[in-house]
Amino acid sequence: MPVQREQPTQLVWTTSGCQSDESHMDIETSVYLRCHLSEDFKTAKSWNDLISRLSQKGFHLKLHNKRLILVNEHTSVHLCTCSHLGFGFAAIADKLGKPHVHGQSNKLVRRP
Repeated sequence: MPVQREQPTQLVWTTSGCQSDESHMDIETSVYLRCHLSEDFKTAKSWNDLISRLSQKGFHLKLHNKRLILVNEHTSVHLCTCSHLGFGFAAIADKLGKPHVHGQSNKLVRRP
């Protein structure tokens, strides 16, 4: 019998994309998401560490128009900018250095 994978729950961040400078999330969802991920952003020692931490929670990062975007790993929906969550790209880059970005997808990937 084939194993069925559980589909992600349809929440605000799985059903609406970030298509402007502002997130489409309601404030409660933004606060929840920030609380859920803030420790990962604050304590990551490297881009590889941050990428691993976010991946374990079902997210990845992507560069888009010089902004760092949080993306739902299961649906590929752009959720919001990391700045919207209080973690701007410049501040993260100052702490972790230059990220390794996949050329075609703009997805941040682990350094070899």
